Amino acid sequence: MMKSIDFKKNYIDWLNENIEQHKINNSIYKISLPFLDIHNDYIELYIVETANGLKLTDDSYVLNDLMLCGCDIFSTNRRKAIFNEIINSHGVSCSPSNELFTMTNLSDLPQKKHMLSQCIQKVSDLFYLSQPNIKSLFLEDVQSFLDRNDVRYMPNISLVGKSKLPTNYDFAIPKSKQAPERM
Repeated sequence: MMKSIDFKKNYIDWLNENIEQHKINNSIYKISLPFLDIHNDYIELYIVETANGLKLTDDSYVLNDLMLCGCDIFSTNRRKAIFNEIINSHGVSCSPSNELFTMTNLSDLPQKKHMLSQCIQKVSDLFYLSQPNIKSLFLEDVQSFLDRNDVRYMPNISLVGKSKLPTNYDFAIPKSKQAPERM
């Protein structure tokens, strides 16, 4: 059975069935690709005819969406470096208005469209660098470290201090003969 399947044609047929194209006006088309972003929505690209050729763009969707989700990729030098590595390796630029785009001509359009869609997927994955995700991963790493090293602890504990106000701690390590209590 496997010998009779044309896998290339099978994949191309699937793409053809799952890509939608809409004409917005005489110089702009919207392409919906069957690749998903962090919200499980289809990735959308816009093809804009300009005086200098064709502009492929995400219309600022990806970076603005990341910021709305609490992930400011421009907040640290390391995050900016990761972002720049991604866009540079895909031949994509970023405008001051957070638009991911690339310029092309008709003959290079398929490859540029593919590269921009791959770039969008990778930039969207930077969502996992948002503060809530990093904190959660850090707490998991700390808990794993404590478990691996057979350290007794109490997770997510609330204690009342001298001020009579409760304070929450991610971990409390009870005192022992060798060490004092630690939060």
